[in-house]
Amino acid sequence: MGQVIAFPQQRRHRVSPQRLQATRTLLLQLGYLLGFFLAVPMAALMALKYVAVTQPVGVVACVGLTVAAARLTVAAYRRI
Repeated sequence: MGQVIAFPQQRRHRVSPQRLQATRTLLLQLGYLLGFFLAVPMAALMALKYVAVTQPVGVVACVGLTVAAARLTVAAYRRI
């Protein structure tokens, strides 16, 4: 009665290991740069602001944020 038309199946493109490594390195470099130049200095400046207006809870929170951001930045730097 009718013909069956077989369309070619779509091939799945596999990502090469080199491209995965390059993407991972790029993300780690972005994390390092954002942490080193934005997150850590911003948190430290906010801690100084809270010291100036004598809000100890804000100081503790910002110092904790600074430490956490610094540790994440160091971890990203080590993996680059």
